[in-house]
Amino acid sequence: MYDFLVSHGADPMLLTHDAVCSAKSTYSVGGHGGGGLTALQMACRNGNKQMVEHIIRGRWQRQWKWGPVTSYQLSLHDIDSTTMGGDDLMTMVLYKDALPATQEMLLDDFMHGFIYELFEKKWERYGRRCFFYFRAVDVITLSFLLALGISLKLEPLTADRTTLPYITAALHMLQLSYEIAKAFAWHRETAAHPRRRSSAS
Repeated sequence: MYDFLVSHGADPMLLTHDAVCSAKSTYSVGGHGGGGLTALQMACRNGNKQMVEHIIRGRWQRQWKWGPVTSYQLSLHDIDSTTMGGDDLMTMVLYKDALPATQEMLLDDFMHGFIYELFEKKWERYGRRCFFYFRAVDVITLSFLLALGISLKLEPLTADRTTLPYITAALHMLQLSYEIAKAFAWHRETAAHPRRRSSAS
């Protein structure tokens, strides 16, 4: 039916009207309402591995072929976790309340580890740098905080009360801004997907 609809001009990126409340709910296909799902995302949420693989393979576009080696191009629009914001495949397979069949799509026996390999590539390209950047900020902040505490303990009257405290406060403000941004993103996500809020609580 999916192939039939697409062959007759249906948009494979069309979204459902509303966010799905449960993994086994009945989906109504409609416009691009907030929190909607594509056909690929619905198949993933329902744990239909055969359908997920069928849709992904149908999107492959061959770039070149040289003997037994073939290069394909694939759009990651509703697959990559940086493009959709909560209902993409890379996020769905990680939800603790996802169906076992959905979580199994992260394993090596599903499309030769395709989704897991995407996580590895994202980690290698920029995830690693982001992780070490934030850990470096944590270590620097802790170092300044310890230096400030030790100086006030050892020399309470002559300790630096301008430069060191201001730098420490600025680092704390930087961390606080990041935590506020994360909280805002979480609130926006749970507001669009109430199921995520209930499962997290």
